[in-house]
Amino acid sequence: MATYTELLEDWPLPIGLRRPMTYVPISEKPCTRNIVSRRTRPHDPKTAKQIACRTVWLFCHYQWPRMTEAQRLAWGDIAPNLFPAFSLTRWLALQSPSRSHYASDDPSSITITAASATPGRIAIALSFTPSSATLLWGIVILRSPTEIITPDPFTAILIYPTITTAPIHYLDSPLKPGAYHYRAAACELTGKLGPFSSDVFATIP
Repeated sequence: MATYTELLEDWPLPIGLRRPMTYVPISEKPCTRNIVSRRTRPHDPKTAKQIACRTVWLFCHYQWPRMTEAQRLAWGDIAPNLFPAFSLTRWLALQSPSRSHYASDDPSSITITAASATPGRIAIALSFTPSSATLLWGIVILRSPTEIITPDPFTAILIYPTITTAPIHYLDSPLKPGAYHYRAAACELTGKLGPFSSDVFATIP
């Protein structure tokens, strides 16, 4: 009869099992059957691609309840998840997420008139100001350890929902010591993406 705290390290592993197994350490009481759980490791390295994809999905999750009933029904006629999937596909082509199936890919006239990055102990305070509120629905922010010369969709860390010309403020945290570069661009709900701001950077000591 085995107890919960006995280890199975020396047991032969079943075919197809890659990780060791151990008894769940809940109780010292004897049990009549082997209660085991797989020893797993969290698989979330938070790569740039993961963060960029989550950025788009989070933005779509925020926008979904703010869409009109007609817009939601239009997406629902195809599949419930096509809105974020469509937006993600567009973003990987450096096009703005859109409420429309047939979004315009022409450049947006909305620019970022002011951009700044202020370092702190483990964070960087960012500020970006859009030039117009017409059709504006978000500001996408890119981050890289080196100067961002050519915008890369996989460097996106946030699409900040906004519909005004008021400056947006975002605290990028926690950060490890080092240099961080940022650029931002405006997203229109029609699918147009504005020109990216100049590169701004800050260093965490």
